[in-house]
Amino acid sequence: MKKETPKFNPVPLCDLVPLCDLSSKEWETMSEKLIHFHAKAYGWKPPETEMQEEMAKILAEKGDREARLKIKAMVNHLDLAHQKVVLGG
Repeated sequence: MKKETPKFNPVPLCDLVPLCDLSSKEWETMSEKLIHFHAKAYGWKPPETEMQEEMAKILAEKGDREARLKIKAMVNHLDLAHQKVVLGG
């Protein structure tokens, strides 16, 4: 008897649990931690003051957007900043 292969059923996007929004102080702490973790993960030293200012700008621009999208935007920015350093830009 042939075994049936289980089918992969990814979680539909509509089933994602929305993240709660954070206070401005919590967002500041979150951005500091993201900068730290990103730097450690990729072995680079981002300019902390400049990066904090850029993160604050991103959060201001994203305003009432869902927390998940704010986090994604910050990580994308860190990725681009790191890439610029690696490529010598």
